[in-house]
Amino acid sequence: MDKKRFPNKKAVEDQKADLVGADLSGMNLIGVNLAGVDLSGSNLEYAGLITANLKGATFTGSNLSYANLSGSNLIGADFSRTDESRPTYMSSTIVSHADLTSANLSRVDGLHIIMDHSNLKNANMRGGHFYKGNFYWSNLRGADLSNVSLNDSHFFGVEYDDNTIFKGTYMQGIHISYGGTFFEQSKITYPRIYISNVKRKSKPEKDAIDYFTSKGAKFDD
Repeated sequence: MDKKRFPNKKAVEDQKADLVGADLSGMNLIGVNLAGVDLSGSNLEYAGLITANLKGATFTGSNLSYANLSGSNLIGADFSRTDESRPTYMSSTIVSHADLTSANLSRVDGLHIIMDHSNLKNANMRGGHFYKGNFYWSNLRGADLSNVSLNDSHFFGVEYDDNTIFKGTYMQGIHISYGGTFFEQSKITYPRIYISNVKRKSKPEKDAIDYFTSKGAKFDD
């Protein structure tokens, strides 16, 4: 069967040993089982992967823009970009209520990514671009966000701890709100904080900047 196009989900599962570079764009793959499958360089744009089993799958250099991975098992999945591959695109990808424990999202291009209520515990996000991303009520405990771009993203209710790495994380314009471990650690009780571009910062902004700067994050002067 031509791996470039598939008639249905079963056909995809039947050829899961050879899906590198496959064209799965726009397909209904709800509940598909592709655990451990190599999907490097594949086109999954607009694909429906709700509740899919993608544990340990590889997406290096794939296009997942506008795909829906809500509720999927992505434990240990690899989305990272290598020096030889093109970026892995996750622009406006929906990854809500998904389990990305220990997933590798290094150098992912995730403009407007939606990760509401997702588990990113111990995930490697180093060097990723998540400009204007939504991380409502997600778990980032132990995640590595070194040199990640989070500018203008929403961190409402996000959980993170002393093992979460913010070294070199760019956080200008970030929205922080409604609890989360951040407020517990820094004793900030203000319910909503926005790191604005104005020179004269409010006290909650200054406190948030001081906290994240102490963790290695970066803001505009």
